[in-house]
Amino acid sequence: MMAHSFLRAQPWIFSARFDLGFILAPALVVTLAALAWSLSGGAASETSPWVWLVLVVGVDVAHVYSTLFRT
Repeated sequence: MMAHSFLRAQPWIFSARFDLGFILAPALVVTLAALAWSLSGGAASETSPWVWLVLVVGVDVAHVYSTLFRT
C-alpha cells in the first residue's frame, strides 16, 4: 500500500531536474551543433549520405519504432 501511494506522489522517473534534462538535452545539443555547423559555412549539399542515414534512420526511425513498440 505504501509503494502505491509513493508512485502517485512521484511522477518522475528519477527527479524532475534529471528527467527534464534527459528529455531536453538531446534536442538542445543537436540544435546547437546544427547552428554551429551552419554558421561555420557548412551546407546541406556538403553532407555525406551516411550522415543522413545515421541521423534519420539510426535516430529518428529507431525512436519512432521504439515508441510505437512500447505503446
